[in-house]
Amino acid sequence: MPKLKSKLPLLGHLMPDIALFVILFPGVCLARQLINQDCGSTFCGNLNISFPFRLKNQPPQCGLYDFELECENNNSTTVVARKGKFFVQQIFYENYTIQMVDTSLDTDDCNSLPLSSLYYNYYMYVVNCTEPINSSLYIEASRCTTKSNTSSSLPTSHFYFLDAKTRPSDFNQACTIEAEAPIMVENITGMSTPDIYKKLLEGVWVKWSRCQYQSCYKPDVLKEM
Repeated sequence: MPKLKSKLPLLGHLMPDIALFVILFPGVCLARQLINQDCGSTFCGNLNISFPFRLKNQPPQCGLYDFELECENNNSTTVVARKGKFFVQQIFYENYTIQMVDTSLDTDDCNSLPLSSLYYNYYMYVVNCTEPINSSLYIEASRCTTKSNTSSSLPTSHFYFLDAKTRPSDFNQACTIEAEAPIMVENITGMSTPDIYKKLLEGVWVKWSRCQYQSCYKPDVLKEM
């Protein structure tokens, strides 16, 4: 049986979904919080940032540092995970939910790929292969309609999406895993490339639980809507 080559630790595949929010905000539940203040709302573009979240440039007593976000160019809110970076599209304070999209995706660049990894209920592999793979399991990852010829002697990269439940025996040895991209689809087998990108651009939904005083925030994941 061929061995799966991966740039990512396989142990992470076994981590429970409950670890997701801790990965996004590493300090959560690892130490007791100081009781910081609710400083009201601030904005990054049109996005309302309120307790427990805080922006990096806010006074130190505002919000919780474990929920710190960054505001780029005064209009893009981002959160940096351990293996990627995500735009925060929306925050729903009434049901403690965040919608996030991988910053690696560029709607103006057909060659951009989802390369931020996140431990999520549903995800898919992004694989880089040194040769074309002729298999229905391997879904073309490039959105470009034409491919330029190259005279380089270096191996050409071929990127594909592969469902996370793919059996080890179906992995081609010419491929390595570049990322485990979160996607709100239980199984991508049979999906087209445009349909996968449509789902990716809808983002993923992460849920946190309400906290009282110094109690830890309990991480959770909102299932596919």
